[in-house]
Amino acid sequence: MSDQPRHSEAVNRWLSDAEKSADADEWVPLFEQAFGAIWERVRPTLSEVTLGAVADRALHHSREKFPLLAAVRILDNGIMFENLKREVKGGGGQVREALRTLLVEFLTIVGALSGEILTPALHDALRRSDHPPAAGAEAESSRGHEIRGSP
Repeated sequence: MSDQPRHSEAVNRWLSDAEKSADADEWVPLFEQAFGAIWERVRPTLSEVTLGAVADRALHHSREKFPLLAAVRILDNGIMFENLKREVKGGGGQVREALRTLLVEFLTIVGALSGEILTPALHDALRRSDHPPAAGAEAESSRGHEIRGSP
C-alpha cells in the first residue's frame, strides 16, 4: 500500500513554511534545493543507478499531468532543472504544483522501495531545506546544478 498521503502532507507542510519566505520566481531553485537535500540523504543507502530509476519513474508519472516537466532531465547522478528554469520565468502556480507533484512522487517511490524506513529521514531533509537559496547559490546553480551537486 502506498504511503503517498504521508509524503504529500510532508511536502505541503514544507511548502507552507517555504511560502512565507519564497517569491514566485524562487520556486524552481527552492525545489532544486529540496531535491538536493533528499538525494544526498538517500544516496548512501540506495545506489545512484537506483536513484536515477526512481527519479525517472517519478518524472514519468508527473509529466503525464504536467507536460512542462519535459524540461527536467535525469542524469546519471541526479536531476537537472536548468532547462526548466530557462523555460519558466517567475514560476507561478502551475510550476509550483508540477514540482510538488514530482517531489511527492519521488518520496512515495523511495518510501515504498525502502519499506518506509527512510521516510522520517527524508522528511527531515526536506524540512531542513526550506529556505530560499542565497544569491550566491543561485549563481552557482545557474552553472548546471544537479540534485547531488555539480560534478
